[in-house]
Amino acid sequence: MFNEVGTGKFGAALGTKKPTVENVDDQLMYEAIYSCPINDGITIIPLVYFKEVTGSYNETALMVKSSFSF
Repeated sequence: MFNEVGTGKFGAALGTKKPTVENVDDQLMYEAIYSCPINDGITIIPLVYFKEVTGSYNETALMVKSSFSF
């Protein structure tokens, strides 16, 4: 996570599901997340990820998480 990007925190990740093997479909996933505090007790966390499978399909998703604390 990178602290203090705008009013929140930004993070990114890159990973694979299994070790890379020759002549097998590779699986690679990219992810970006931003944590944005709305006020003292509420935080909104949007997330986007992209899953890439060589020779097969690609998948993209957008998610939003909200956290409340009292």
